[in-house]
Amino acid sequence: MTASAQLPRVLAVDDDEACLLLLERTLSTDGFQVTCATSGEEAVSAAQFQAPDVILLDILMKGIDGFQTCRRLKADTQTADIPVIFLTGEQRSEENLACAVGAGGCDYITKPFSRVEVLFRARNVIRRQQQRALLQKLGTCDPVTGLPERGYLRARIDEELVGAAHYDSELSVIMAGIDQLPQIAGEQGPEAADRAIQRLSLLLQLEACHHDVAGRWDPERLVLLLPRVRSEAATAAASRMCRIWRRAQIPYADSTLRSTATFSVSTHSPEDASTTVGALLRDAELALRLASGAGGDRVVCAGERPSYGESSLPAWEGIDLAESCNPSETRAAAGP
Repeated sequence: MTASAQLPRVLAVDDDEACLLLLERTLSTDGFQVTCATSGEEAVSAAQFQAPDVILLDILMKGIDGFQTCRRLKADTQTADIPVIFLTGEQRSEENLACAVGAGGCDYITKPFSRVEVLFRARNVIRRQQQRALLQKLGTCDPVTGLPERGYLRARIDEELVGAAHYDSELSVIMAGIDQLPQIAGEQGPEAADRAIQRLSLLLQLEACHHDVAGRWDPERLVLLLPRVRSEAATAAASRMCRIWRRAQIPYADSTLRSTATFSVSTHSPEDASTTVGALLRDAELALRLASGAGGDRVVCAGERPSYGESSLPAWEGIDLAESCNPSETRAAAGP
């Protein structure tokens, strides 16, 4: 095997030649094997032929745009599993994030981008792929989402609780479920339900920072583990995901899947040394069940009683939930 064959392969797609050249130089000088494409059509052909490890895909291009290109890639079994990172000169808005999730993207970079960000996000996606391969060997990988399953999550939460006790820090868990999942499965089949769950898993991964862990708790629910994150910041993240998911449109067969989702937040406090994995997850499950019974499409913290009127999302003091879409910015606003 040659040295070049061992390098991670990246397909960079942009109709701006200057931007494409910058991407190529940034990635190739840091150990990536880079192929370039200047249109969506060219990107689809290159992906089929070369099977890259990750695709960096500009959204605004002549011909078919990035979202359309990604939908074509995800509709082809040959390229469906290749992770796509979107590039755009537009502001990182919830509307764009909803479009990215609906199309099947796993990350999002705004222009002008920094060398550090491009390398970090490309490496992070490849790291997830390597983790997925390892979990598959261990038999703990969910085949639909590629995320770790229940047993791995429980062990990881147990480890993080030990760390939280050592560093006297908080530990938050977000649990998420699609409100209409049974109806989607009943009316359009189990594959449509799988598509919805897979897209929701992408949303959790978009929200996740480097040390966070997303996983599939059971057939209907996903979990996002947030070490050293306070309840206020976790609730802000869940609220943002709830709004984004409400806007997401997921292509399936000849139709579009639209649904709402419910999120619960459970947090271990440093003052409570008796917290166990079971208690933390039981609180999250109970809160999610109560929120779903109240109509869904909302965020509820463990211990809160959800309102049974029109869905309302909490606005936390010091955090602008309507504007902030950056997980690190929102969490910084809520405190360390």
